[in-house]
Amino acid sequence: LTPQVSLAEEILPGFDVQGAAVTGPGLSAPVSLDAHQAADIARGFEGQAIFHPQLQRPSARATIFSVQLQIAVKGIQAHPTPILVAWDGTNTLVSGGDLLARKQFMVAPPAVVAVMGPIVARAAPVLPVASQAGTSATVIVVVAVVVLAVLLGAVLVWRRRRA
Repeated sequence: LTPQVSLAEEILPGFDVQGAAVTGPGLSAPVSLDAHQAADIARGFEGQAIFHPQLQRPSARATIFSVQLQIAVKGIQAHPTPILVAWDGTNTLVSGGDLLARKQFMVAPPAVVAVMGPIVARAAPVLPVASQAGTSATVIVVVAVVVLAVLLGAVLVWRRRRA
């Protein structure tokens, strides 16, 4: 992602958001956000984090997306700013800055939900680890039962031939 500086959106004097790249499970390639979408995420996150953070842990089945904001401060390109967005099918949570350093998430503000909603919707479904483990255990049990039945059948056939 190489945002165009001319398309940057100023969210504070000298603080320009140029765009963002979203990555995460189920996305076949990074999704590019334009300056307006990225600025909506930055404004919503910062405003919520400063004034009314409602802290909450993501559920074990949440899918975590990474949003790398491209920012310029007084015309100088800054390092990409990471924001994590967790979605579990019902709740959207967000973390970044000091919250990310403390491994905390907060309820995502409407601006973040509005931008991330279509991205989350087009991500391919990813089975939670617990579901994958459950599926593997089921396959192992079925294979064990089939092997046991074949062995039992072989023993019965062998006994009849011997008799």
